[in-house]
Amino acid sequence: MDTVQDVRPESEREDYVRLFISAFHSSPNAICITSINNNIVAINKAGLKMFGYNEMELIGKDVTILQSKNNLPGLNEEITNSALKDGWEGELLNVRKNSEEFPVHLAKSAVKNDRGQVIAFIGISRDVSDERKMEAELRKAKEDSDNLLSALDKAYRNLKETQDELIRRERALAGGELSAHIAHEIRNPLSIIGMSIQYLESKFEPNDPRREFTDAIIKKVDRLDNITKELITFGRPLKFRMKRHNLKRLLSRILSLIKPRCKAQKITVVKDYCDELQDVLIDDGHMEEVFTNIITNALDVMSKGGKLTVRTELDEAQKKAVVRISNTGHGIPKKDMPNLFKPFFTTKKQGTGLGLAISHRIVTEHKGTILVESKARGRDKGTTFIIRLPA
Repeated sequence: MDTVQDVRPESEREDYVRLFISAFHSSPNAICITSINNNIVAINKAGLKMFGYNEMELIGKDVTILQSKNNLPGLNEEITNSALKDGWEGELLNVRKNSEEFPVHLAKSAVKNDRGQVIAFIGISRDVSDERKMEAELRKAKEDSDNLLSALDKAYRNLKETQDELIRRERALAGGELSAHIAHEIRNPLSIIGMSIQYLESKFEPNDPRREFTDAIIKKVDRLDNITKELITFGRPLKFRMKRHNLKRLLSRILSLIKPRCKAQKITVVKDYCDELQDVLIDDGHMEEVFTNIITNALDVMSKGGKLTVRTELDEAQKKAVVRISNTGHGIPKKDMPNLFKPFFTTKKQGTGLGLAISHRIVTEHKGTILVESKARGRDKGTTFIIRLPA
């Protein structure tokens, strides 16, 4: 069989050799060329720096001098056999001159002459110590967030068990203070975890698969943060700034914000406002929280479409402003109705059981009432929240 001969001028071949040597030593990764017997023939500057040797200490030595004895038995033979075929690529433990072990990603392949005969091997190694350390930190951060979530769930269970007793003993305020204290204690380490994860994520490329870890942790941190905020709100004395506000404008503002979600869920919104209803003396921030919470709950139970109706009325006989928020969702079981406004009672998987309790508290502080009508079955199933405020 004919062989291809290099017919380039001597000067041009010398230029290519110099180019190869320059690229060889300029590479940021360790490059090691070994004989067919795996003796080191050449190693670049990055390799010498990585392993801590000088060139004379390595030339002629078996390449296993750079490999840890803690690798799996027979790994070197596996690498050599694979390199003779299609090449080998993977991770193993290497060892520096000072006996320090560290992980590397190695790609090794055979070098053949014009006749297809293997004359050497070339291996390119990349130190992945920092990557593995970062992954370990991510796993630790995820474990810490899981532990925090478990601790918070345990705190919830304990609070639920003692809530009835606290109410019977007229110690609801003490229970609120305990909730706020727990939330404050949790937020400090939670903040540190959140900042740490954001810093680690900033080191990754947009398509880095490790972002799956950071995204999962950030979602849990956000959930924990929302829970602690509700706990603090529940335990903190409410302060009101009472001014006259138009309920129509307040409700319309909330509905405009949820318009994209309604469109996505194919929910029809019906607004029926009473023109005779004058401005009402309320704290608009707190009442906005009440209406937003009830409307958001309504959207949650109509994931496959439905109708949301927001109606205002004027009860002239009792001098009350009435807001009715209705949905055509699955309704509330009769057994759950007495517990709706109790702290920590929830039917949602991700719920805290504080939203309606806080809403009830806000309406009561306004010298108003909040009632619920619901049908869980039948053609007219759905739920209506009725908020009555002094007009």
